[in-house]
Amino acid sequence: MNPPRKVWISAAVVAAVVVGGISVAAAASAVRLDQAGEPAPTYAPGEAPGTVPGPAVPKEAESTRDPKDFVVRKDLGNDNPVEVFEHWKDRLDEAEPFPMPAVTVVPKKTGN
Repeated sequence: MNPPRKVWISAAVVAAVVVGGISVAAAASAVRLDQAGEPAPTYAPGEAPGTVPGPAVPKEAESTRDPKDFVVRKDLGNDNPVEVFEHWKDRLDEAEPFPMPAVTVVPKKTGN
């Protein structure tokens, strides 16, 4: 059995990705081993790496609003489960099944 060229190319790409992932993981663990025992750095609010500098959060922050102020609720007014069941039972009884697709075979033209 002779595998096609695409199989060899795919195998090489997968191998490169796996080797790259292993090397990244090894480098990351080596850095963590070098930092073992050292305390984690502390930053002032808004000065941590990757954050946008700005003022610290004020101590008197705005409290959250009551959910009733922004939650919309619409009461349907029908709490009787028997009525709900009868409604859907009638709807299902009246429903027509969706037509199933049919497969047609077209004969192949031969000779010209």
